[in-house]
Amino acid sequence: MNIFGIIIGLVPSVGYGCMAPFSTKIGGTVQQKTLGITVACFLLGLIIFCLELPFGLNYSSPAGIIFFIISLISGVFWYFGSFFELKAITQAGVSKAMPFSMVGQFFITTLCSAFIFQNWLHHPATDISFGMTFLVIIFLGIMLISLAPNVEYKENGIASSAKKENKWSFLISIGISVVSFSLFFLLPELINNFGNEESWFFLGQDWVNPNNELFKNTVFERFDAGIMFPQTIGMIIPAFIAIIVFSKKNKTPVASSILNKKVYLNLIPGGLQAIGNLATIFSTLINGNAIASPLNQMSVVIATLFGIFYMKEKKPQPYMTTTIVGLALIAIGALMSGFAPLIINAVN
Repeated sequence: MNIFGIIIGLVPSVGYGCMAPFSTKIGGTVQQKTLGITVACFLLGLIIFCLELPFGLNYSSPAGIIFFIISLISGVFWYFGSFFELKAITQAGVSKAMPFSMVGQFFITTLCSAFIFQNWLHHPATDISFGMTFLVIIFLGIMLISLAPNVEYKENGIASSAKKENKWSFLISIGISVVSFSLFFLLPELINNFGNEESWFFLGQDWVNPNNELFKNTVFERFDAGIMFPQTIGMIIPAFIAIIVFSKKNKTPVASSILNKKVYLNLIPGGLQAIGNLATIFSTLINGNAIASPLNQMSVVIATLFGIFYMKEKKPQPYMTTTIVGLALIAIGALMSGFAPLIINAVN
């Protein structure tokens, strides 16, 4: 990992950290929010696909078909992750829901990447001891943030103190979001490990040699760009299905739900999300998920501060203190986890 890798790794923090607060402030139903966001992501994915076409990008080979299907499935997981994260925000507020969501993703993706994809096993003793120490620091941070009371958001984007905290509804929403987002991040690395001879998911020499006929003129020659288009297809299909079902349930015209002003306005946070997605792909390739994921979690700092100051999620003084201290612990743990490989390599 070099300075360029660190910079690329921090770009998603800005996109992800700003997306949810902006979308919540704009308002609308969760279905309208996710539709606007996914349309923006799909447009960027389509642009990248069109730019790659002159260079022979296609998904028609056996490898390309596998790549397309796994990428599309990861996009479906992103939709559910985003939907339930935005739902959790309406139940508890940005400054509480986002830390829970992002730290949950951090734990799952980091541990899976470290042990399943073996990113911590180059120097087992130091890798595991450093990694677990930082996970404990981050866990303490999220526990401090969890002490703060919840707030609620209506469809107009206005926050108010929660009249009745339904912790189980919030935890269910966050739990589904965390698992879905984690799979969204991990599936691309699974593809990347098909050609890694040291990986448990190695599929043979044909996947190692990029000059092999299996790879000729396929997305594997440009893994970074090729993955985004099928991912965004996986995002946008369930988004349209959800808003159609929502419209039928509420007996409102489907066209009016889709063409609602809130959907258009959510294209703005959707653009931030799209930039974050693209940067995440490059960061995962350059840094590996065990480093890319902690750097992504810096978005929790941006999102939480936006929630407190921009979204006016005011907290009683004791809880403001515990939130800031918890946020600092999460930031320290995530950053140190990202830089740990540099320290470990220097020691070893």
